[in-house]
Amino acid sequence: MTGLFLTFAVTSLTISSVILLTFLLSRLFGTRFTANCRFKVWTVIIICLCLPLGTMIIRPLITVRMTSESIVRTAEPSVPGSFETGLVNDMPYSEQNNVIESDMIIPVTDSYITGAIFSPAAFIAVLSYIWFAGMIIYISFFLIRYVYFVRKIKNTLLSPQKEYSNHYKLICEKQSVTRAPLFQISSGIPVPVMYGFLHPSIVLPQMDLSTDVLECVLTHEIIHYKRKDVWLKMICVFARALHWFNPLVYLAAERCNSEMELSCDEAALYCAKDNERILYGKSLLYIMKHCKNQSDRLTAQFCQKYSSVQNRVINIFDRKKKKQGKVLIPLIILLCILIGGSFGCSFGNETIIDNSYTIDTPYEYPVTPDSKEWAELDTSAKREMCYVSLDTAKKMTTKALFITVLNYPYLADLYAFDSLSQGLETVEDRFPPLAELLERKDAYSIISRYIQECESNGNIDDIDYLSKTKYSLVKPLLSILGN
Repeated sequence: MTGLFLTFAVTSLTISSVILLTFLLSRLFGTRFTANCRFKVWTVIIICLCLPLGTMIIRPLITVRMTSESIVRTAEPSVPGSFETGLVNDMPYSEQNNVIESDMIIPVTDSYITGAIFSPAAFIAVLSYIWFAGMIIYISFFLIRYVYFVRKIKNTLLSPQKEYSNHYKLICEKQSVTRAPLFQISSGIPVPVMYGFLHPSIVLPQMDLSTDVLECVLTHEIIHYKRKDVWLKMICVFARALHWFNPLVYLAAERCNSEMELSCDEAALYCAKDNERILYGKSLLYIMKHCKNQSDRLTAQFCQKYSSVQNRVINIFDRKKKKQGKVLIPLIILLCILIGGSFGCSFGNETIIDNSYTIDTPYEYPVTPDSKEWAELDTSAKREMCYVSLDTAKKMTTKALFITVLNYPYLADLYAFDSLSQGLETVEDRFPPLAELLERKDAYSIISRYIQECESNGNIDDIDYLSKTKYSLVKPLLSILGN
């Protein structure tokens, strides 16, 4: 869920710049283009908000990498030799009893919490859950509202007059609609409306409508039906739900709905004469007079808000020749893809655990130099019983892997050859976890912390022999990893 949240958060941020740019340009040059062109532009933006095409198609030019490493603000005194969560205490040897208290502050990660810390991983996880909860609440609110609206219509349905039905059929034939939506009358709605996704219905309010007004209203709703505008309204609601925290997305959705009505009027009045435009405008004002200024975002309505009527009336009587904007649509698509995909946000773990690591406890050797069986076994049997496979090592967290290497009874073989490099090569062949440890990116920080803890005890000669031996064995590994 964290990855999904980051994807839509980046999409919301990048597409917001497109929304602002489009809004400003539409205020300056919008009247030069048809309402249908402006409607398509906002439709592209809404779809890009729901479907982050940029991140899917192109590789981000700028990537913000977030790690799950924590920053220690204050820390309580820790026990050296514990190595984060008790690294040396996990050892099966007797040096567990030889610990000395110290006030050393140890750099920690998310797996080690002491004092007051800030964890980006936990913070992003909390934000992702808040985002998801907000989205569910938003969608639930509109679904409940839509279901209530539909039930209200169905409970107040009336049979349409025969004159209305005949006129409706003529308009469907005129608009070349072969499979017409269901035509109904309801006493529970104030304005004409089209609702339904799989089985759309056009519903008129129970009021006396003249033939001219009826034709204008039904033509408008039929065009909504032909263009599947109800589905686009659902996409607008989904965009709001995904980006409920971004007010610019609300602006884009409102502009899309507004331009949808203007483009529908434009299509209904295509090649219309002045007297027809006057009649259409009067019909709009007549419906508005009986309208209660309400709207449902999952329905297509002839008159939604008082505030939109002024723009619609101006658009109805605007006879200026306007540009179709055929080049503008591909440009806005390209802009959304380029800007949306130019920025990325990755979330990773630099220092501790990869999600593929399933073993977080060190390997427990069946025999150790402290066990009774050790003296009874020959060298080959001891090596075989202390062998850990590479597959097992790859599944271990780096901390568990280091403890496993540290407790390996034959780690001292590193110095049994003419050179350290030769000894290292031999032990790596005999014991795969050592080779795997040297490949880990965070091995250096873990080993260095262990060495710091050992050195913080004071004089190395004062610690017990076994701890001193392990310190001497692992310290050269630090220089190898540093190279």
